[in-house]
Amino acid sequence: YVNSYSTAIKLPYYRLPGFGEVQRNDIVVFNHPVGDTAIFGTYDGQQGAGAELQGHDYYQMIRSQAYYYAMEQTRGDVNKFLNNTDYYEQISRDRLLKQQVMYGATIHGYTTRPIDKKENYIKRCVAVGGDTLQIINGKLFINGKFNNVGENVNFHHYVTFNRRLSIDEINQFKDDFGLNLGMYKDIFDTHERGPNNSRILPVSQNTTINMSEKVKNQLYESVNAGKYGNLKIISCNQSIDSSVNKLDAYLSSFPCSPKLPWTIDNYGPLWMPKKGATITMNEDHWIKYKRCITTYEGNNNATWKNGALYLDGVKQDTYTFRQNYYYMIGDNRHSSADSRLWGFVPEDHVVGKGLFIWMSKDQERGWFDGGVRWSRIFKTF
Repeated sequence: YVNSYSTAIKLPYYRLPGFGEVQRNDIVVFNHPVGDTAIFGTYDGQQGAGAELQGHDYYQMIRSQAYYYAMEQTRGDVNKFLNNTDYYEQISRDRLLKQQVMYGATIHGYTTRPIDKKENYIKRCVAVGGDTLQIINGKLFINGKFNNVGENVNFHHYVTFNRRLSIDEINQFKDDFGLNLGMYKDIFDTHERGPNNSRILPVSQNTTINMSEKVKNQLYESVNAGKYGNLKIISCNQSIDSSVNKLDAYLSSFPCSPKLPWTIDNYGPLWMPKKGATITMNEDHWIKYKRCITTYEGNNNATWKNGALYLDGVKQDTYTFRQNYYYMIGDNRHSSADSRLWGFVPEDHVVGKGLFIWMSKDQERGWFDGGVRWSRIFKTF
């Protein structure tokens, strides 16, 4: 598996028998759990048949489109939408899969894929079956204990300088601290956004920088030493999403329910399903573990009605899991599509463990123009 900071190139990767059980803090390669359905069609605003929208979350598309249609029908009544999400999701699903319309644009069909045809992702396993995970103000806790994985985990920081940065200084930041200035910028204006909510380079003194504690300390040291002339840091604070927003939670925070308004920085507590473990079935557990029960464990006839779980029409007071589940989070905590968005990784989706980087390239530079990141090659995880 070849991975760079902003571009991943996948080579054939096979799971070897006896590679070992996944443990906390392992770097794991796995098949994208919600990659079982892929859409063909509109991409980057361009019309055309195109290819699969790989890596896109079909289920998030359904939720977003459901909200889009609801706002048209209810004239912006968010509460009416949140109280009837199943109804609007069905409209969204019908229009997407049957009428082949997404946000008013024509798409070109869809495909369903088995486990081994889904995209490969690579993330850090932070919780295994039987663990309880919680994130409090950006700090990750497993079974009540702070999960410290070192000083290289990135968070967005709101930084106010005494003046705006020049383009030369921004480029110097890239060279000094390894910041990405490409599509997924590590430094951008805190308040301004470009087309389609894209990040734009700083145009004011209020800047957001995606950086680790280590890089933050290096930045302070360099600025205080006068490396950037009269540039000074007025304030620097880690971004924390402490909102309680039911709509945002439904659209983008697993388990995508208005009843659990979690954010990427304040999340849980959430128990990880474990093979052989039995839970009582209530609405809270159905919301959290519905996809595990219905999709990952093949209970296609599982339904929730009148406050109870029914399997093949038979009421079930409990449910026993048939495999282990893991929780995967990227070390780019504020710029990572991971379990906080789409949930658990089933054991049968695990491909293997990442051991080292054998090639790394800066997508903003050519192969013979400083693009090869020699310092990262053969670096172990």
